Amino acid sequence: MKFLDYNGVAKLWQKIKFELSKKGRVDKLAAADSSIAISGTEMEPTIAISRSQDEDNAIELKADGLYVS
Repeated sequence: MKFLDYNGVAKLWQKIKFELSKKGRVDKLAAADSSIAISGTEMEPTIAISRSQDEDNAIELKADGLYVS
């Protein structure tokens, strides 16, 4: 399974904001796989990253990105 690190999510959000400011809406926004969920509205999309529900699995936000343990 491929995960986006914090920088990847930040870059994606920058692209979304750029597209919104340029056209007023995003033409297309698609998740690469089922670990990423996109919802919200056309003007205010939200992006969520899934994690496995296996025991002892966690995601933490560190200064340099997401830490998956």
